[in-house]
Amino acid sequence: MSRVAIIGAGLGGLSAAAHVVSQGHDVTIFESLSRAGGRAAREIRTGPLGTYSMEFGPTVFTMLDVAKEPFDALGVNMETLCPMIKLDPAYRAKFSDGTELNWPADPSDLSQTISDFAGGDASLAFEKYQTWLGKLYVIEYPTFISRNYSRYTDLLSSSSQLIKLMMMGGFRSMESKVSRFISDERLRTFASFQSLYAGVTPSQARAIYCIISYMDLIQGVYFPRGGMSAYPEALAEALGEAGVKIHFNSEVNKVLKIAEGFDVFTNGGSERFDAVVCNADLPESFSSLFDLEMPKRVQRARYSPSCLLYIVAGKANIAGSRAHHTITFSADSKQNFTALVRDRTLMNDPSYLISNPTFSDPSMVPQGREMFYVLEPCPHLDSNVDFVSRRDELQERMKHHLVEQGISLDVIDEEMFFDPTDWEQQGMYRGTPFSLAHTFFQSGPFRPRNYLKKLPGVFFCGTGTTPGVGIPMVLESGKLAADRVAEYCGSDR
Repeated sequence: MSRVAIIGAGLGGLSAAAHVVSQGHDVTIFESLSRAGGRAAREIRTGPLGTYSMEFGPTVFTMLDVAKEPFDALGVNMETLCPMIKLDPAYRAKFSDGTELNWPADPSDLSQTISDFAGGDASLAFEKYQTWLGKLYVIEYPTFISRNYSRYTDLLSSSSQLIKLMMMGGFRSMESKVSRFISDERLRTFASFQSLYAGVTPSQARAIYCIISYMDLIQGVYFPRGGMSAYPEALAEALGEAGVKIHFNSEVNKVLKIAEGFDVFTNGGSERFDAVVCNADLPESFSSLFDLEMPKRVQRARYSPSCLLYIVAGKANIAGSRAHHTITFSADSKQNFTALVRDRTLMNDPSYLISNPTFSDPSMVPQGREMFYVLEPCPHLDSNVDFVSRRDELQERMKHHLVEQGISLDVIDEEMFFDPTDWEQQGMYRGTPFSLAHTFFQSGPFRPRNYLKKLPGVFFCGTGTTPGVGIPMVLESGKLAADRVAEYCGSDR
């Protein structure tokens, strides 16, 4: 039995721990915060009326089959520990012409929904697109996403699948491929905005990234009962039951390679391990943990945009219909997305997301109160935007997004605001929670690998390494890191 240290109880670290302990190894997790979750953690605030579960991480939960894998590795049922609510509608999309699209939870309702929104021809076109997405997923996910790469030539071992992707048009631009199926501009925007999750515009992204749309629009969107952080907290509980030691408020300061393995130094002392899995922000971890210079390809990489985030809880008056997730698209989304990604400027007419988690789970705030999570993409810190001097202005801008959607905050009980300077203070390189953009040459075998040649026995998981950004990808990154541990340490089961 080998001793394995996991640095960080984020989604990637927890996933890695589940798969490593299932190999029969002794696992210890070090987490600098007081609770599990990493970027998906929560802050509990208590006021005169009760408690408020304030979450400032991801809000879109997809791909339950991937989410179940860490629990399956531990031999426990995810739904027992973390019940999931399927959101219906998955999204409410609002367009500048005043039209709205409520995306149904049940795929069998898609045809009628799209027909009512854009006509029968649009519905038939989307059915063809949906079929294409399904084929894309079957070819792409198990072969190119859920796997480790050790060298670029590893792609050649899947040459037949690579050829299939090429024949499907997977390496054309996302924008052009979606346009071949969908002529309605509103539907095209809604079916391709997911490229921003990957840090690129639909015109920059390759069509292989339509797989994100498949996860989002076809597989469905969920919400863990109790909040997004309920998932990592439930996984941490299951890990504890499996014998994993989790040290909270334990910040790792240094990892030192020695002949017998690694000494991991924390604010509470040091321990010796045979292998280390790092879930800290990959670019920052080279110097802060391993006393290594950041690789030039990581330093010079293209990074995803960041975001402004405003969370507010209180007494609200909501005009019109409600939904858990509402996306409001600008009049010229293409121009605004280009300004954001290519020119690294704030969008003049921004598209933004408003999540209302208390629509699905009122228990997150005291009775009679509401909570809103408002997100607007913005440039990261390698831009000319002065986030320090404009902080108050930008926070008011976020509040105005609520007003635009008919949400009046009569009483504000609790509020939080984050801009790229806050993300940087939390250890996120260039102030972006989304790490390296998914350009073609920063994906798959070209993305920073999850091991270090200079330090055999050190492995990585999280957004900065393979396979990339988003809850399913980060959970996969933990599983892939665990596979590296098995190769290095062997398996005792």
